[in-house]
Amino acid sequence: MGTGETGFVDADLLERHLPGHEPTIEYFLCGPPPMMDIIEPILVARGAALNRIHSERFNLV
Repeated sequence: MGTGETGFVDADLLERHLPGHEPTIEYFLCGPPPMMDIIEPILVARGAALNRIHSERFNLV
């Protein structure tokens, strides 16, 4: 079994795993809308440019 983190992706998790602000970083996200609605504003608040956030939303229903 893996040893990575489990649970919701939130600001604290991103703070632990993302590098410091780098204007050239591209962010690629894929997940359900509620998760994306949480993560995208966190990335923007951390200084990510909107044109560097690439996302794909999906529903499991």
